[in-house]
Parts: sequence; C-alpha cells; structure tokens
Amino acid sequence: MLVYHGSGKIIQKPLNTGKTAGKDYGPGFYLTQNEELAREWASIDKSGGFLNIYELETDDIAILDLSGEGYGIRNWAALVTYNRSMCFSDQEAVKRAGDLVDKYLPDTSSYDVIKGYRADCSYYSILRSYLEGNIPLNELEEAVISKDLGEQIVIRSEYALEKLTFLDYEAVDGSLYYPKRMRRDMPADKADIEGSLLRPYPKPLVTDAMQLLGEFSAYTSAKIPETSPDSLFSMFIVSGLASRFEKGDPALIRGMSGAELAHKVMNACGISLPEDKENFISDGASTALPFWCGKMLSYLQWFKAISFSELLRLLPVSRLRSMYQDLKDMPIEVAAVTIDKRLALRQSSSTKLQTIRKRTGLSQKELALASGVNVRTLQQYERRDKDIKKAAAGKLIALSRVMHCSPESLL
Repeated sequence: MLVYHGSGKIIQKPLNTGKTAGKDYGPGFYLTQNEELAREWASIDKSGGFLNIYELETDDIAILDLSGEGYGIRNWAALVTYNRSMCFSDQEAVKRAGDLVDKYLPDTSSYDVIKGYRADCSYYSILRSYLEGNIPLNELEEAVISKDLGEQIVIRSEYALEKLTFLDYEAVDGSLYYPKRMRRDMPADKADIEGSLLRPYPKPLVTDAMQLLGEFSAYTSAKIPETSPDSLFSMFIVSGLASRFEKGDPALIRGMSGAELAHKVMNACGISLPEDKENFISDGASTALPFWCGKMLSYLQWFKAISFSELLRLLPVSRLRSMYQDLKDMPIEVAAVTIDKRLALRQSSSTKLQTIRKRTGLSQKELALASGVNVRTLQQYERRDKDIKKAAAGKLIALSRVMHCSPESLL
C-alpha cells in the first residue's frame, strides 16, 4: 500500500527512532495513508517541506488496527496514555490514568505495525480532559471518531521497515498547506486561523497555550532545579520551539504536555533529560510559582503580540517571579494589564540607548570614547533632547559595535 510521511526534509532511508517524548504509539517511523494529511504534517509553517512517498508491503507483517474489531476507544486511550509524558492537575487524574493503562493497555509486543487515530493536537487535549474527569467516555469517543484528524501508521520493527520502499518525494507549498493544517487541528468554531491584526493567534488557543507553558515551567523547575528560570526560557527560544509557539501552532500548543515540551527543548539544546514514566502534577503547591510564571509569559506574549525574545528582554523571568505575591490572586487578564503598565513606566523612564549602555556596564564617558560619539550628544539622546531616530547611520553603527547590539535596537 502507498503511505506518506510529511517532513521538513527528504527521508529516503527512514530509521526506527528510540523512545522520545510525544510519540503516541511508542518509538517508530510514523506514516499515513492520507496524502493530504502528510502534506499538512510537512507544513510546520508557511515555508513548507516535503512529502515523502513509500510503498509498504503488508502481506507478511503483523498489523494492530486500534480502530478495528476487538478494540475500543479505551484501548486507544490506554496506549497513548502509556506512551505520552502527561501533566495533570491533581492526583485523581494520575490515578485514573494508571487504572486505564492497567485495564485496557493492548499487548503490542508481537506487532510490526500499529494503525490508529493520531493523538497529537486536538486528540491529546481531549484525552487529557477525559482523564481529568472533565468529559465522559462517550464524549471522548464521539470526538475521536467524528473529528477529521486522520489516522497514523507507525512502523515498529526492523523487519517491517525493510518492507518499506522509498518511491519519490514532492515539495509541499506551505502557504497552501499550513492554513489547512491549522484548520484541521483546531475545532470547527475556531475558523480564524490567522489570528487577527492585533494578536498572533486566535484567542480560543490562549487557554491551551497558558496551560502548556505553565506545565513546562513547573516541570523544568521540579526536574532540573539547578538551572535558572531565565536560562530555561532562553533555551526555549534557542530550540526554535518558541517561534512555533508564537504562531499558535496547534501541534505544539494543543498536542503536547509541558513535560514533552521540556524534553524537546532540552534535546534541541543538546541536553538529555532522563525519561520518566510517572505522570507529573503540574500545578501543585510546590510548583505554583513557576506554573504561574509560565502562564503569565504565555499570555503576555499573546497580549502584547511580540516575540518571546523581546518579551524576556523587557521582562526577565527572575523579575516576573518577584511580582508573584502581588499579582497571583488577580485574573490573568488583569495581571497582564498591570504588568504592561509597569513595563511602560519603566521604559518611559529610560531610553533604549541608556538601557543597553547600562547593561553593558559602560558609563557615558566610556561609551563616548569607545564609539567616537560626543558625550554631550549621548546625554541628549538619553534625555530625549535629541531624537536618536534622526541620528546619522555612522553614529548608530559605531554605538552598536561597542555595545554588541544591532543599530535598530537603539531606536
């Protein structure tokens, strides 16, 4: 049968990957029979990717079909729960997840291939809602069966992988398939997939985004307490996942737990976190502060419609943590407005030139000597007596070289 894999690269010789966070059915090479779905998988953003086309010989390989006869929604849910690193709000949800796995986990040991519904994006969010007791089983089943999110196939054995033949590849137009992917992975009433002129993504995704970044912050705080929160969020940016988050990618925001996001961030930065099979309680008393900080950063990024890099430049996590006691009991929207006003006051009291100069540890005189810009002129720029936007390009370049920043950052 023809099968497809959407990716940012051409994969002629696929490998069975080791166990990593976020794999619905465990380690393996994930494919689909749905060509359009694979094109969407390739489109993480509007730059697109590649549709890899394969032929899979199925005559003598063992296939477990989770949507077939003898298997129900509980079997599917148990397998995904077993393989995903989930974060829950309380101990009851952890117990419910454990009971589900104990009773309904299918034995996959003798199968080369597993076929079933995919659990990333909306499915993962719905499954967690069921495990936390927010929706009944029939609602989970109805959602999984009725939603057009597609099925996936995972090749688990080397024997089955030998039966997979690469045929061809096609470039995927991300400008066409990225919006399709967004539509598929968001509930039908969330049609505003591009967000608005004022916000980076639709408001209905904000709750999921806050939950995810809150979990990420709480999980990393508990698992690697020796790493500062500022460093952790810098890694989040460096990993490239922050840019996907900023765009409201539902595969990230609605399809991952904070623990899985933490593993992906650390792996991207060359740091290995030990795999843990215990589900994590994300907003317990011991993690209240980092959980709140993650939620707050997520909301502020959406509210101010800026990048995480710019947000953390204005508001380091260490400074946000100092606001916790004053703001923790406010609704998140009110707290965000309060913080934004404080940032505006702080920005109005000092120019960007002054902020960057102080950060680099230079006095006005030292900066003047090093850059060749008259100290009197510097003082006028910092007091706003002169508009730095009207400064000669040569002066801006000279100042930026001394302070190791871009000329634009001084404006």
